[in-house]
Amino acid sequence: MLDSARRIALTLLLTAVAPAALAEQTQTLESGLDAKERRLFYHAPLGSELVPLAWIEALENAAADGADNGKPFLETVARYGLLADPGNRHGLPIGMTAAESDHPSFKDRIMVGFTCAACHVGELRYQGQVVRIDGAPNLLRIELFIQHLAESLGATLKSKKKVFAFVKRMRDHTSYGTRMAENTPDSHKLFGEHDSLDSLLKGDPKLARALNEAQAEVARVEASALGHGGDAAKKNKQGWLARLREKVGTNAAVVGTYFDVFKLLKSRLAFLIKMRKVGGYMPTTDPGPGRNDDWTLGRNVVFKEADWLAAQASVSYPDLWGYNDAKWLTWNGATTSGMERGIATVIGMFAQFDQKKHTSSVSIRGLAVADKLALQIQPPRWPAKIFGPIDGEKAKRGEQIYRQQCASCHDKPGFTDLHEIGTDPLHALGYVTPLNDGRPFPAAFSADMTKYKASAYKAQKVSPDVIAKVEAAAPDVWKSVYRYVSRPLAGAWATAPYLHNGSVPTIHDLLLPPAQRPRSFPVGHRDFDPVKLGHTTDPKVVVWTFDVGEPGNDNGGHLYGTDLDEGDRMALLEYLKSL
Repeated sequence: MLDSARRIALTLLLTAVAPAALAEQTQTLESGLDAKERRLFYHAPLGSELVPLAWIEALENAAADGADNGKPFLETVARYGLLADPGNRHGLPIGMTAAESDHPSFKDRIMVGFTCAACHVGELRYQGQVVRIDGAPNLLRIELFIQHLAESLGATLKSKKKVFAFVKRMRDHTSYGTRMAENTPDSHKLFGEHDSLDSLLKGDPKLARALNEAQAEVARVEASALGHGGDAAKKNKQGWLARLREKVGTNAAVVGTYFDVFKLLKSRLAFLIKMRKVGGYMPTTDPGPGRNDDWTLGRNVVFKEADWLAAQASVSYPDLWGYNDAKWLTWNGATTSGMERGIATVIGMFAQFDQKKHTSSVSIRGLAVADKLALQIQPPRWPAKIFGPIDGEKAKRGEQIYRQQCASCHDKPGFTDLHEIGTDPLHALGYVTPLNDGRPFPAAFSADMTKYKASAYKAQKVSPDVIAKVEAAAPDVWKSVYRYVSRPLAGAWATAPYLHNGSVPTIHDLLLPPAQRPRSFPVGHRDFDPVKLGHTTDPKVVVWTFDVGEPGNDNGGHLYGTDLDEGDRMALLEYLKSL
């Protein structure tokens, strides 16, 4: 068990935050977090920086599938598994945050990014009622989110008219409109006076030609060079605008605004495409809702392409209420690290980073906040008023079965070797695949994260005393392991689907012999089955279908309890409700 030293060390890093009251739409089960802590967990910035807040407020969804074309992007996030939070003043869902950036390209801009809650706050629905569960796995489809975000940004870049409409919408939002008014008052005024690009350009062919030149200038520059920013980029832009001033007069401000938007849109689009590439390298298995291949994605982000693997070993987002009791973390129990693992997670969640200098936008204090709050989360209690009462007599009989069949592995955190557990091995085997130069992946990955961590400690001026306490409380130890973790089953009813790769829809199915488990089932809905304990297999709408025949999706193994008769099986399920 992680002792109180870890809590104390992490607490030293916290900064005061005064969040607004949570606007509850559902019944949120008790979790060990009060309302203030819950809101902080939902939106605490970790240094993930996707796009400026004003962009995502103004962006319209233009995904290739056309399902939500023309709708504000933030109104479509439910399709990516994100949960609405009406209490957020920016209109962001649970698991997204907005914070000021220090990156040269986005200096002083408010950037939107992901938080832990995007993956670790879930909901279950039953007979018209909804329960929200802090720390439960969510159904986030981050790959689909990024794909559609990139497609929508790309569609905006296709024409000057779309850029005009985009900027016009942005100026209605304080975060961007205030900056436009202060820094480019002429541009701000003109965008406010005109309803369309045609109106702006009417009778001004010089300005039309200048905008064409602005777009051509951005297209000429390599995308990889667009995001560097800094004094050199600023000087180049000023010189370029000076050359245009004689052509367009005061309207150079409009051209400058266009240049900025074209440049930054293109640089962000290039970044998102690059990050998508690491997940789509070679033939992959679609993770679908609620999963990702964390080790492969981490490997592909950090190392050169020669070391990449195909992302075909996705795992479910785990629940967090076992976090406080577990020394060895992740599905394969590969590390004790809190900070290095956290840095890797935020980089994978689209922090800005430099692979050569090992600098990043990851927030050490943000990680400390999230870690401290995660340590407080407790297992949910069965909501009998919603899901029905527990049968005490049946649960009592089920406890005896639990002691015989489950307790040796699940009374406390532990491990089971691959050959014994018999579940799909690809996730564990991918982790131990060495790099091309022969270095073990865990050692090489830890060495890289250590550099990012040291850089962040220095840049964020974390004191040596605090660093020493954090490192002592959660040392950064990494191992090559051929195993999967076993965890206590308190609250397990709220964590479907099951096994590390989410290949079994209910606990009842898990207690059947593998040949009788479903070969495919719907995933992405939140309809709960309080009898079999898991997601129903006949929802009204099928979002995505899990196929156990795909690489990494095998549902075999874990044969414990599979020889029970149906009466004993149901008694065991009744007992699990009470944990």
